[in-house]
Amino acid sequence: DIVESADHPLYLQMRLPSIREVRGRIVVLCDWADGMLGVRWAGPSMRIQDEYWQSTGSKKWHVIRRHLEDAEPSPDFLQVHFTSATHLPRKVPISIARSVNPKLADYLRLGPCHRFLGVVC
Repeated sequence: DIVESADHPLYLQMRLPSIREVRGRIVVLCDWADGMLGVRWAGPSMRIQDEYWQSTGSKKWHVIRRHLEDAEPSPDFLQVHFTSATHLPRKVPISIARSVNPKLADYLRLGPCHRFLGVVC
């Protein structure tokens, strides 16, 4: 069965895998087919920060930093932190990114080593 096969390049089971189980494979995050193919996006095993409607880069950075600092390793949850934001029509994503990205780069480069962050996108 393709879903159970460890030889298949796609991980299609509906539970969070360990790194050992999926090393070298693609983990499917599914928000279609009733979440029956892979880990359900935004399901009970995911913690997602996607507060994308922000009026300034400083406000978005505050949200990102708070969530990154609260992130803790857990075998039960996949944590995802989105760094993009918008506040149309005046603030498009690139203008917020110009403020957020240097702060994020400094945080990642100068912050504590071996700190758990989750997925930063």
